[in-house]
Amino acid sequence: MNPNAFLSATEALADLLEAENGALAAMDFPRVGCLAAAKTSAVAALAVARPPLGGRAIVEPRLRAAVVRLEALTRANQTLLQRAIAAHREVMGVIVAAARKSGRGAAGRYTAQGAAAPPVRAPIAVSARV
Repeated sequence: MNPNAFLSATEALADLLEAENGALAAMDFPRVGCLAAAKTSAVAALAVARPPLGGRAIVEPRLRAAVVRLEALTRANQTLLQRAIAAHREVMGVIVAAARKSGRGAAGRYTAQGAAAPPVRAPIAVSARV
């Protein structure tokens, strides 16, 4: 067990969560996506460095402060991720509603002159027998 490795891994993950939380708060989703791989690596590094505590409390002040900070950032991250998911659902709902209102078959169809094509009509069966 290396307490310095655990402290470093805890601080590194906390720093990444702080950056991700800032990006989530600003709804900067491309930046959030860029942090995903680093966050995954930081979580893995923390799991490897975590000492088996066996229910004992962390007493070293600097390590305790780092763990408390990480816990607070993790809670904030969860809240911000839930907000981002809700916002994404809203945007998708608006897009779906707009697509439904645009008319079936007309979206993306154009005439040779570049004008929007009329909607496709259902085929009609005609019988010549009388």
